[in-house]
Amino acid sequence: MGESEKELETEADLKDRESEKEPKTEAAPNVKASEKESNSKDSEIAMLKDKHLRCLAELENQREISRREVEMAAQFAIHKFAKDILSAVDNLELALKSVPPELQTESAAPTDSTSAISKLVTLYKGVYLTESELLNTLKRHGIEKIEPKLGEKFDPKIHEALYQATVSGQDVGTIFDIQKIGYSLNGRVLRPPQVGVVKDTD
Repeated sequence: MGESEKELETEADLKDRESEKEPKTEAAPNVKASEKESNSKDSEIAMLKDKHLRCLAELENQREISRREVEMAAQFAIHKFAKDILSAVDNLELALKSVPPELQTESAAPTDSTSAISKLVTLYKGVYLTESELLNTLKRHGIEKIEPKLGEKFDPKIHEALYQATVSGQDVGTIFDIQKIGYSLNGRVLRPPQVGVVKDTD
């Protein structure tokens, strides 16, 4: 092999080496591009996961709100009916109060069952039992009496002041008269008790 052939060979080897180097220099930008694309996709996946979790949390909140609303609707569905029936309860109570205390027991009734007094005692007993049964029925449905006591502190959240008056020997802001008892429905005031409140003398 002559020198010219060796020179050609070395030139060819150099070209081969250069051609081997060239793809490597081209591959580097491709690797960087794929890394960028991968990072971009990872951040997109993370963002979508975050959105998904937020949507799930929002959905759970909506479910909880709906559940509470259904419970409240069920609890207070009879609100209007209950308010309407309270007037009937008031009338029964007035009827019972109109009978003198001495005629409210069977012992007060004469032996003659045809007498007016005996009939009145029987009527009182019937009205009393009707009122008791009605109140028990209302209680089973969450409707209960609110009965303030005389001398109790007036609370505007619970009581309704019909009028105010100066009363000697009574503390200012206390209840001295009860015109009508109140009722609550599942712990919420359905009708406030109507009361008279002691006011300051000034």
